[in-house]
Amino acid sequence: MKKSCLPISKNKKQLKQTAVVTALNDDLALPEHLAAYETQLIRQALEANAWSQSQAARQLRIPVQTLHYKIKKLGIRE
Repeated sequence: MKKSCLPISKNKKQLKQTAVVTALNDDLALPEHLAAYETQLIRQALEANAWSQSQAARQLRIPVQTLHYKIKKLGIRE
């Protein structure tokens, strides 16, 4: 099983390292970095849960309504 298939709680170290590397390599402003990181976390949770939004929200520990809002705001699609 690939690390990318693991739940976020099992894969936190890799996500932190990815965020740091991304931050060092781009000239993006903080809000753009935060949106990119949030998109990455949400996409990983959705993929790990076969795109079940309720399960992804549970894994991310956020309300389903919040996840719906963020998916729409960030333009995340399957």
